Amino acid sequence: MITTPEIITFCSTKAELDMAVSLGVDHVILDHPLLSLCSFIPPKATDSIHSLDELITYTKTQYPAITISVQCDILAHQKDLALMDTLAKIIQANPVDFIRVQDLGLLHFFSDKVAVIYYAQMGNSSHVSIEQLKHIASRQTLSMDIPYTDICTIQEKTKTPLEIVVHGHCLIQYSQRRFLTGLAEESADHLNQIHVFAEDDDYPGRRFTFLDNPHGHFMFAYFDRCLLNDYDELSACKLTGWIIDTRGQDKDYQKACIQAYAMLKNNVSETVFEPVLTTVKTLAPRPLKPGFFRMNQTDKRRFKKVAHQAHESADIIGQVVDVITKKRITILLKQSFKKGECFAVIHPKVGQLQIEVTQCWDSDNNQCDGGEEGDLIQLSWVKGIQQHALLKRIPKDISSE
Repeated sequence: MITTPEIITFCSTKAELDMAVSLGVDHVILDHPLLSLCSFIPPKATDSIHSLDELITYTKTQYPAITISVQCDILAHQKDLALMDTLAKIIQANPVDFIRVQDLGLLHFFSDKVAVIYYAQMGNSSHVSIEQLKHIASRQTLSMDIPYTDICTIQEKTKTPLEIVVHGHCLIQYSQRRFLTGLAEESADHLNQIHVFAEDDDYPGRRFTFLDNPHGHFMFAYFDRCLLNDYDELSACKLTGWIIDTRGQDKDYQKACIQAYAMLKNNVSETVFEPVLTTVKTLAPRPLKPGFFRMNQTDKRRFKKVAHQAHESADIIGQVVDVITKKRITILLKQSFKKGECFAVIHPKVGQLQIEVTQCWDSDNNQCDGGEEGDLIQLSWVKGIQQHALLKRIPKDISSE
């Protein structure tokens, strides 16, 4: 395996290829709307798989040293089988290095025709799974919801080339049903490619992106993944490739992201790197979530950085182990407490948040006046509370200031 990761990004046009290579990309993923599940390319009636021929030829003619992979992460149905046969012929007739698939059937179908990268959106989260697939897949892409510690374990146990998405969209829901297609108010060019936003009532400003294309309906998180501040962990993972997925975004933003990760890979000085990092943050269309994380909760490694000293504090009364929004939170007590006390909430995602306990319940849902070390106690839900948060005892007069 290589020790220096490839910078990998998606390209669908010659112009995107030229820009990516000029900025230091080592490996391009050719993105075609008929083959790419999460394609942000507005489909046209004239779309043809044969346009891929021209893009491959241009890439290898202009940039013979660049690595080429073709994105084919659709989940194949009966209607797609003829397309897959045609794609196989195109790949075998062209200098393509890899094909990227998510469908396990296609993994086997293409494995005797070209080197295959198993491109998993979800799953593929244990060394056992990856060990089994490495005999068919030349490389594997790990899903986003694997924390740093698990990546290191997988890398140690499997010894196979691995990639991760270091920057970009976080897919949280997919359906083949096309819920948004044909909205009357959309222009003709965007009937099949609709970008709209929804906002979480409980958390104003959290705008989820929705995409509708010929492959189905997609919901993305209100944030984008960003590992620009996590070089130490990225380096320790010893990955083969870093994937930057800024499809559908402004060209200036795409350019800034590629520049930033190329600089990170080349270990440029902080003085040179900081202005580019600032540009990425300024141009980002959504909040950038740092760190390796599980989709619905920050990686415990990051939490430990913030709360390590707090764990040893005599004032920590317990930890939040469950959150039911708008109803209850459950606390595992580290020490006894009584109703009427006040607590500060400690968690990397929480700013100034305090709780005054006016009601509490035991694990059997009976009202109580407090609890002892080791008890599970329920408190009323408060907006902003996070699972794994610590509760630190504070004087009541401080909480009321």
